Amino acid sequence: MKTIHLSILLLLLSIPAYSQQTITITAGSKWTDVLVFNSTKPGHEHVPNTNYSTYPRLMASAWTQSGSPDYRRTLIKFDLSEIPANATIQSATLYFYSDPNVTASNAWNGNSQLSGSNAVYLEKITQNWNANTVTWNNQPSTTTNDRVWVGPSTSTTENITIDVEDLVQDWVTNPASNYGVKMRLETEVRYRARNYIGTDHTNTGLHPKLVISYTTDGMEVSDNFSTEINQVFQHVDRTASTTRLLLDYGLRFINIEAYNGVPSDSNYIDYDHWENLYTTLYSMQFRAPASLTAPKTLIDDIQSTAIGTTSSIPLIGLHYKYDKYRADAVSQNLVYIANDQIYDVAGRTQSPFEIKETFAVTPKRDVLQGADHTFRFYASHFYTNTGKTISQVQADFGDGLGYQNVVMDQNSYVTYGSNGLKTLRFKVSYTDGTNYESRSKVEIRGVAPSCTNCRYTGNNASEVHFTATRPYAGEAASATVTIETADPGNVLNKPLIVVEGFDAWRIISPDNPNENFDYLDLIDDRDDIGSLRILVNIDFTGQTLSDALEAAGYDLVFVDFDDGTTYIQRNAYLLQTIIDWVNDNKVGTTPNVVLGMSMGGLVAPLCFARYGAKRAKPRHEAVCEPRLPAPGG
Repeated sequence: MKTIHLSILLLLLSIPAYSQQTITITAGSKWTDVLVFNSTKPGHEHVPNTNYSTYPRLMASAWTQSGSPDYRRTLIKFDLSEIPANATIQSATLYFYSDPNVTASNAWNGNSQLSGSNAVYLEKITQNWNANTVTWNNQPSTTTNDRVWVGPSTSTTENITIDVEDLVQDWVTNPASNYGVKMRLETEVRYRARNYIGTDHTNTGLHPKLVISYTTDGMEVSDNFSTEINQVFQHVDRTASTTRLLLDYGLRFINIEAYNGVPSDSNYIDYDHWENLYTTLYSMQFRAPASLTAPKTLIDDIQSTAIGTTSSIPLIGLHYKYDKYRADAVSQNLVYIANDQIYDVAGRTQSPFEIKETFAVTPKRDVLQGADHTFRFYASHFYTNTGKTISQVQADFGDGLGYQNVVMDQNSYVTYGSNGLKTLRFKVSYTDGTNYESRSKVEIRGVAPSCTNCRYTGNNASEVHFTATRPYAGEAASATVTIETADPGNVLNKPLIVVEGFDAWRIISPDNPNENFDYLDLIDDRDDIGSLRILVNIDFTGQTLSDALEAAGYDLVFVDFDDGTTYIQRNAYLLQTIIDWVNDNKVGTTPNVVLGMSMGGLVAPLCFARYGAKRAKPRHEAVCEPRLPAPGG
C-alpha cells in the first residue's frame, strides 16, 4: 500500500494542488498605522488634537509626563483588495518586533509592567478614519465583539505573532467593514506600556507585517489538480467506496486519523482545527453524491448562529465514516499501480478499502471571560454521514461536576470557580451501543477569587447619588456612593470612607462605562492595584487588606466620583456633603476614617481643611489614613 501513497504524493508535488496563495502586507501603500495620543500635562493642550501619522512606533501605553497622565493607542489598517471576496482565509498572522535598543523594564517606550499587566486588545474599528487627520479627540469607535487579546509581554525585547485569521476573514467577506484595528491596553492604568517598531521606523528590517494564506471558495481545486488527481483514479471502481469519502483522494489539512473518537494527547480539538478537519473531509469526496456543504458556506452558517446567539456558546460537532486504502491492498492483489495510475484487480473477492471514522466536538470559542457561561449543542451543527441514532449526549465542562447529560438545542449552564485552562470532554452514545469522545480546552479569565466568609461582596450594598451643596468654579460635583455595612442589620456605625482617585474612563472610553473603577472593582478585583484584595500579611500570611478591614468591623462607604478628573476643590466640596450625610445617618460616635486613593488622598485633606474651619460637628471627626494606590495613581 505504501506504493500507492508514494505515487500519489509524487504526483501532488508536481502540480498545483490548490488555488492557495500567501501574501505579505508590510510598510507601503497597503499598510497604514497612526498613533493617537492624549496628554494632560499643562502646555500640552494641543496634543489630543494633533495627528501623529509618522510616529515610528506601534504603541499602547498609559504613562505620565511631569506627573500628568498621558495615553497612547495605535490604529492599524490593511488593504486587502487583492484577496477575492470568496476566499477562505487559512491563516493570518501579525508579526510585531520590539526595538532591540530599548531594554529597560521601566521604559515608557518599551514593554513595561510597572503597575501591572500590559496585555493589549486589538479591537475592530467600526467607522472610517483618515490617516492624515485622525487624532485622539476624533479617533474612530471600536467594538469589543471578536476582539483579539494579546497577553502580557514576556520580555522587554520580545517579538510576537498574533493570530488575526477571524478578523481578516470577516474583512475579506465584508470589505465595507474593513476599517482596521485599534491597539490599546486592556487596562489603561499608568506605568504600563506596549511598544513595537512601526512602519515609519528607521530599522526597516524589523517593520511589522501581516502574512495571509488563503484558498478560493474554501475548497476549489485548480483545473490542473482536478484533471490530474482524477486521472490517478481513472480506472478505479468508485462504487466500492461505500462511504463516498476516500482519504487517499483528498488533501489533508489536518491529521484526520488522529480524531477517531478515542481521547489521546494528540487529538484535542479547537474550532480552528475543527474547520480544518471538515475541509479535509470535503476534499475527500470521491463518489457522488457525497453531499458535503462547501466549507465556506458551512462556516458562514456557523458564524451566523454564533452572532445570532451571543448569550450562548455554540458547540459544533462532526462524525463521519470514510474509506482508506488498506495497507495490504497491493500485496493482497486487490489493486496495482501502473504509469502513476491505480487499477482494480479483476475478480478480487475483497474490498481494497477499510472504513475509518472521525469524530470531534468543540465550542466555537476557546477564551471565555467571567465565571458564568451558557453552552448550546445545536443539532443543526452536528454534521454526520453515519446514519446512526444518538441515544445520549454528555459533557464535562471542566467545572468540577464531571459528566452531565446534555440535550440538543437546549442550554447548559456552567459556572467556573477559577481562572485558567479547563478541559472540556464530550461523549456521544448511539443506540447501537457505540460511544465516541472528544476533548477541547478553553481558557477562563476574569473570575473573581473565591472567598468563603467575605463580608464585602456587594450583595447587600446600597447606592446613593450625591450632588455637592457647594459649587466650585460655577459647577457642583456629583458622585455615586456605595455603602456596605459590617452589621447584618445594615446599621452604619463604623464608617470607612474610601475616596476614589484619578479615574479617567470618561476621557479614555466615554462610551464604555465598564471601564469605570467602581465598588466591585474595589472589593474584588485581583488584577487592579486599587483593590482591597492586595496582600498586607499583618496577622497571617495571605491576609488581604479586605480581611483586615472586615476583622475590624468597618462599614465601607465608597465614593465614586462622576468625574474623577475634575478640579480637586470641586470634589472636595462634594466630599463635605457626603460626610455630612454619613454623620446624619450613622449610629454612635465612632470617628469616621477616610482612605484616599491616589488623587483622593488630596481631595480628603483639602476637604478636612475647609471642613474644620467652617463645619465643626461633634460626630464629624475623621482620621486621614495613608493613600491606597489607585488605578492610575
